[in-house]
Amino acid sequence: MTPRTGRRLWDSCVVIGYLAGYPALEWVCSQIIQQGERGNLEIIVSEMAKVEVAYLSGHSDSESEAMIREFFSRNYVIPVSVDDPVSTLARNLIRKYRNEIRIEPADAIHLATAIQWSIPVIETTDDRLLRFDGREGSPAIRVRTPVYEGAEDFPNF
Repeated sequence: MTPRTGRRLWDSCVVIGYLAGYPALEWVCSQIIQQGERGNLEIIVSEMAKVEVAYLSGHSDSESEAMIREFFSRNYVIPVSVDDPVSTLARNLIRKYRNEIRIEPADAIHLATAIQWSIPVIETTDDRLLRFDGREGSPAIRVRTPVYEGAEDFPNF
């Protein structure tokens, strides 16, 4: 197995979009997943995201639960706790931005998790969270829609 070369935090909306097969995320997330399967990256998820990803449109509750459990059990999907340092940092972010661009508590937890664990990239489709690109972290954390960084994988014919 090749060494892991990258880490990114996926917001729950990316996990939901990938698992539910949203066309806008299908190709890029599949490519990122293949990198994870090859051992080239880790997808970090907050334990909170494991709650936010509760159901998938177009799937029954039992199908959704099976797909969700399978995704979060993958060896390259790394859950991290919402512990006291993360929750304290999230509260500080909420206070810091209360008069400016406001950050929702769930988004503050994702951003605080990235700061606490030195994760350089958060991938999301949430316009509110995207506004925090480059605002926090040292070096500044990139907040972007999912981006595949590598050679394109083609299915075997």
